Amino acid sequence: MMSELTQERLKQLLTYNPDTGVFTRNSSRGCAKIGTVTGTLDGGYIRIKIDSKKYLAHRLAVLYMSGSFPEEMTDHINHDKIDNRYVNLRCVSRVENCQNVPMDSRTKTGVKGVVLIPSWNVWRAQITVYTHRISLGLFDNFFDAVCARKSAELKFGYHINHGKV
Repeated sequence: MMSELTQERLKQLLTYNPDTGVFTRNSSRGCAKIGTVTGTLDGGYIRIKIDSKKYLAHRLAVLYMSGSFPEEMTDHINHDKIDNRYVNLRCVSRVENCQNVPMDSRTKTGVKGVVLIPSWNVWRAQITVYTHRISLGLFDNFFDAVCARKSAELKFGYHINHGKV
């Protein structure tokens, strides 16, 4: 049974540039030469194969820099799944990760959690905290609904980038 990848083993095989977020090889193997960029795009994220196991590059970046894998999740602060610069990564819980998600492309209002209910001609604002959807109320105008939503985001500790494209 293989043991978990260590920082020492990772640094033996790869070099990570925290300013660019790119991993390069420290040795030649097959067609890959020393210094070549490693990793493949898979499911929107960069994955790197080490000792016959695939790892997410952003989790490897945390291991490389801190000496251990993140306990739960690694959040890409700017929502770009392939931007693995160390300043763009933060170790978070699942809840914190959900509090920094990009805008859903289907959102018609441009604001997460704010929708128009045409049959009543009112705006509804809501927010999800942990797994609970909380109604913030019905509003006669869009501005008041947005204010309610943004206030709730502050109150519940949502990341400043939450809901941005």
